[in-house]
Amino acid sequence: MPRAYVLVAFAYLSFISIGIQSAFLGVAWTGPPGATYIGDTFHQPLDAVGVLLAASTAGYVMASLLSGRLLGRFRVGSVLACSMAAAGAAMFGYVVSPSWALAVLCAFVLGAGGGMLDTSLNIYFAAHHGPRLMNWLHACFGIGTTIGPFVMSASIAQTGSWRAAYAVGGCLHLGCAILYFASRKDWGMAQKESHVETPVKGRDTLRLKLVWIGAGMFLAYTGLEMCMGQWAFPLFAEARKVPVGAASQYVSIYWGSFTVGRIAFGFLSHNVPLSTLVRSCLITACAAAVLLALNPFPASGPIAVGVFGFAISPLWAMLMVNTQKQLGPDHAPHAIGYQVAAASLGFGLTPGLAGVVAQRSGLETVPIFLIGLSVMMLALFELAQRQPTPDHMAAKV
Repeated sequence: MPRAYVLVAFAYLSFISIGIQSAFLGVAWTGPPGATYIGDTFHQPLDAVGVLLAASTAGYVMASLLSGRLLGRFRVGSVLACSMAAAGAAMFGYVVSPSWALAVLCAFVLGAGGGMLDTSLNIYFAAHHGPRLMNWLHACFGIGTTIGPFVMSASIAQTGSWRAAYAVGGCLHLGCAILYFASRKDWGMAQKESHVETPVKGRDTLRLKLVWIGAGMFLAYTGLEMCMGQWAFPLFAEARKVPVGAASQYVSIYWGSFTVGRIAFGFLSHNVPLSTLVRSCLITACAAAVLLALNPFPASGPIAVGVFGFAISPLWAMLMVNTQKQLGPDHAPHAIGYQVAAASLGFGLTPGLAGVVAQRSGLETVPIFLIGLSVMMLALFELAQRQPTPDHMAAKV
């Protein structure tokens, strides 16, 4: 058992490292005169950041879709080591890149490495650990995203450039890769013992209705997470004329409650049935979005975003564990890979859709959008609870 928790510590460290790197781009792309930012280095306009994000998302989705197949062939420790090594190499590629085209390629590789790590650890933790350690795993990502902007700001302040921060991130990634490589024999297989002699193929898993429902839930979930994170500031600062400093604090309240919630729910998850916890969190999130939409009193804004962040914080971990529970060791690796891919699409596409709606109808549509996503996710969860599992379907044959 002690050795198992050393491996958990390695996983947590790598998620902190990935979180740190994920927060770099928002600070590093552009800024006030006096320093060199990524856009300046490669002589790119403001909207070219979308190219990097698209390349990273493409790599992430590709790796997520392939993860189940790779974990069926190789030990999870080896896959994790290669994932972090690839991501670390991509970060050093940013540091030395002489051209925009190479930077875009590095973004693709970085996304693929992060996607493979994320999916592999989700599969492993869903099979070998409960929701407590899964929640804390993703809380570590939140810790990393809190640290990341400070690392990048320090790099720009001390060196006048963004490159030093990416070098630090690359060292962290490669350090994690070494830890995974050294412990690769201790990780074993991603899943516990299978029920079938012939390995299940990805196309077999795709035939299950539960998989498609789960993918819809994860797409909606990342939509909830990122729409609030992306549009809360303009909603308060532009539409509701809240002072910029206060609006920034409201966004900090959201992300802070989100990270605290993942830590707190790690303690609660063993005492409350999973289905009850998911339903309660989704209903609470919907109520918080309604409060945000109605805005009945001055303090309703920060209360709503804080409650919303806390309520949705455990959903990723709970749904991953639920996938493992419903689909079992034969289908879960493929299903989790597909769900992470759907989540990455929700991460990239849903905030943009909310922005299109807000552009046409005003920023006050953002809370309405959040209400719709909450209701959609709750409906999909209830539908999933009523679907037969693969074991039950096999028993009827």
